[in-house]
This record gives sequence, C-alpha cells and structure tokens, in this order.
Amino acid sequence: MKRDEIKKFFKSKTKLLLYAFIAFVIAIVMILVGDGIDNREITDIPKDYNELIAKGEDKNNTYAEVTIVYAIKFAVNDDSNLDYYFVQDKDGYTFVARITKETYQKLKELADKDPDNFEYKLKGYIYNIGEDVKNVAINSFEDCFGTKIDKSNYEDYLGKTYLDETVKPSSKTVGILIGIGVGLLVLSIILIICYIVDTISYKKNVRKYDVKLLKEEMQKDSTKYYKKENIYLTDNNIISRVNGFKVISYDNILWAYHNTLKTYGFTVRNSIVVYTKNHKTYEVASNTNDSDGLLDILNEIHNKNENILIGFSKENQDKIVKILKSIEDKIKLNNKINNNLHELCNNLYFKLVSQLNDTNSSVESIKNVAKCVLGGTPSRTKKEYWNGSINWINSGEINKFRIIKASEKITEFGLNKSSTTLLPRGTTVLAITGATLGQVSRLEIDSCANQSVIGIITNEKELNNYMYLSILNSINDLVLKQTGGAQQHINKNDVETHEIIVPSTELISQFDEIIRPLFDQISVNCFEISKLEQLRDTLLPKLMNGEIDLDNIEI
Repeated sequence: MKRDEIKKFFKSKTKLLLYAFIAFVIAIVMILVGDGIDNREITDIPKDYNELIAKGEDKNNTYAEVTIVYAIKFAVNDDSNLDYYFVQDKDGYTFVARITKETYQKLKELADKDPDNFEYKLKGYIYNIGEDVKNVAINSFEDCFGTKIDKSNYEDYLGKTYLDETVKPSSKTVGILIGIGVGLLVLSIILIICYIVDTISYKKNVRKYDVKLLKEEMQKDSTKYYKKENIYLTDNNIISRVNGFKVISYDNILWAYHNTLKTYGFTVRNSIVVYTKNHKTYEVASNTNDSDGLLDILNEIHNKNENILIGFSKENQDKIVKILKSIEDKIKLNNKINNNLHELCNNLYFKLVSQLNDTNSSVESIKNVAKCVLGGTPSRTKKEYWNGSINWINSGEINKFRIIKASEKITEFGLNKSSTTLLPRGTTVLAITGATLGQVSRLEIDSCANQSVIGIITNEKELNNYMYLSILNSINDLVLKQTGGAQQHINKNDVETHEIIVPSTELISQFDEIIRPLFDQISVNCFEISKLEQLRDTLLPKLMNGEIDLDNIEI
C-alpha cells in the first residue's frame, strides 16, 4: 500500500469542515444580498398611518395605509414616471405621498365619477422625506393651500415622513432569501460542531490502538485497500473510516452482509454491515451506487475467515431475533432479580449498622479483621507462565457486578514465579488504579489478579459478606485518599488502615445466616446468565448458517 494513502487515512477528515465553510460563505452572501436589496417590513397587512404618526412610530420601511379624499401633484419625475403629491385624508390631515401616474389617473377617474363620495385607500411604505423633495413641497404648499410654510414648521403641516405607494410588499422573496441564508448559517454551525465532535471521537478511538503496528499491517502486499469505500482489509483486521475509526478482527465477526438503504424506492446508500461476537453491529464500508464493489469486499472478508456468515435474509433475521429474544428476556430477568436481591442485602446491612452501639460493635482497621493482598502480573515474555488453568483478572474486570470468569489464565509456574496470589471465592476485590479506580466487586471463583487490584480476605468466613457490603458503602471515603499525578491510585496502606464498624460475633453470625442465601442466589443467577449468554453466542451462528432449520421452528 502507498504510504501517502495510509498517512491520509489516519488524518482527521475535513469534508464536514469544507461543507461547513461552503454553507457559511453562501449564507453570508445571501444574507448580505438580501439585506442590501431591501430591509423593508415583510407583511401583507398595512398599519394605520395616522395612528403610527400619533404614536411617533412612523418609522422607515413600515408598511402603512391611509384613506385619502384627494391628491394634488407638486413634483414630477418624467424619467421614472413617479410623482410626488399632497394627499389629504377624510379628517383633513395632509401628507406627502409618492404615487405613479397610473395610480393618479385612477384617482382622477374615481373623483370625476363620484366627487362627493370619493375615497381611496393608499398603501405603501413609510420613508423619511429627503431635503430635495422637502424643498419642492415647501415651495409648492402656498400655491396649493394658500399658506406659506418653511423648514421650521414643515413637520407641523406635513410630518417628517412620506408614504411611497410605488413600493409594494413584494419583498417576501428577499425575506425568503435572508431566511435561507440564516438557515444555511445555522447548518454551517451544526456542521462545524459535528466536525469537532467527530474529530474528538476519531482521535479518542485511534488512541485505543497501536497505530504503528496498524500501519505496518496495512503496508503488507496481502492487504487490500478500497479507496471509494474507505476500508482496508489486512490479514487480521478490518480497518475502516466509515462513521468514525474502527478496527475489527475477523475472528470477532459472526456475520457480514450487504445492506441497501432506500428512500421512496430510490437507493441512497449501499453498505457492508458486520455483526460481532460481542453483539455489536458496525457499518464498515459504504458507497452510493456500486454494489459490485461492496460484494468484492464481502467475498474478501469471507476469504479471510470462512467461518464468517455471509448474506442477509430479513425473514430469517426476524426468526432469529424472536428465537434469541426468549434467551435475552431470561438474562434481563435474572439481572433484575439480582439487582433486587442486592438492594435487599444493602437495606439489611444499613438496618444492622443503624442498630450497632459501643456494646455490640467496635471500630476496627481492615487489617485487624482481614488480610489485604496486592495482585501481580507474571512476565508476558515467559510463555510458560500463561494459558494455564489458574484464573487471572485485571482491574478492568472489577466493574462487573460479580466476577464469575477470568479474561486470562496463568500456569502454576507463573503463579509461583510472580507476586500474584490466588484469592479464594468470596473475596472482596477493589480496583486501586486505572479507569475502574474505586470499583468494588466480589469473586465467585478462585482467581489471581494484577497489581492494580487489592483482594480483601476476612479472617473469619462469616464476616466475608458483611465486609463486601461495608467496603461497597464506604468506597467514597477510600477514593478521597487517592494520590498520584496523571495516574491516580489508592495505596494498599490506605485500604488496610481504613476503619469499618465490626459487629459482635453473635450479630455477625445472625446477619450472615440471613444474608448468605441471598448472596448464594445472586451467585447462581450470575452463572446462569453466563451460560445463557454462551448459549446465545453458540446458537446464533448455528441458526444463521442453517445448522438449525428455521422452517421447523415454531415461533
């Protein structure tokens, strides 16, 4: 593969930013053009001119009307066919108006037809009168009305504005233009936000992987690159830039299929979708109209791992979903039961603690009633230390409700040659560093742990369940003791010296009799959930590849 192509692949995509810039430029141009053309009030309903004047609201670009009873021409513009007139309303108020010769001819015809009942609603936009028109009006006013006026009393007779009948409220198109511009401006802002979010998400996802190793893998001759679909198919992984950055191992894929998105019968998007063993769906390749290119990708994915199921049947998918739903429902029910049992145990714990006093309890450091064991990790360079029969967990697993299986296993040799210790079932485990710092869980299996985990093993077995609840409900106090700079952690000594209320032996015995069956049931439910999840994961590929005949299954 070309190094330049790979380099570009790992750069943040700028398409959204480009689209945002284009939308922003168009928006600004449309707004400026629209505002430059006209800034008139956009309405079909005129306001009363007299009322506006009385309130001092006869502002520029306001659409208004006045009922006039006659009009006298005083200024003529032959070039534009636009004239200025003195007009008078039925109440005797005089205004300056600008109307066309055609309108004046219409007014004249109406007046000649019925001079006693002549009325005409004159509509137009209000504007401040210019000095040139004002001077003509002053010079013409005495000839028309027999009264001489000047600039000092002009507004007393004619007001400060005039009504322009020639300007119609057809400027809605301008409003539409500005509206579209504002819409595009908002769109550009949204695109910029999307770009920022996408970039942050992309960089966050990229940091999960060893980019150097990925690039080396992508440069191999056996790697295939589909530029249009934005996807690399290496020997081990799908590396895709569709809807973010993702690396998916072929071994983790159960199902891959071609999906077509249609709108009103038209194909708007073709894509390759994969369904993984951890029950997640990812779109890994897409284009608008090249199905053949996507089929080539599907075939290549199948060549990389022949166990991957290829193809899509909506009918079969619906059947599979319904079959698996009963399993999922049982898993959800068990989780709900466990949550209720856990809440009951917590309530019983608080009830017990609330009844304790100096005569039936004592305040003890954890080290006085339990042993705190820090985990360890056998050397990764020693193959003989790993893939044995002894369970081993890391701190990332402490966020689980109960730990019933380990992510890795070590050998007896690895156990003896490292600082890790085998923790018995029932041990309370605490994550003291990393992303799960402060998380508390309980082992339902014998297991070792890494150095980011502390196991708390009580001296008395009957104190075990009480210890778990006590640590769980006082963990915030422990977290406050965390130290360190970039990597915060809780010291083992802080855990050992952490004080808890310890009931008397008699009360602990009574409490454990009540609480132990509840804890046991939670454990049983957790193991059942694990078996159901395994059944679901095993059943899914068998249903999809036809090992189980869907036609013979009643839903």
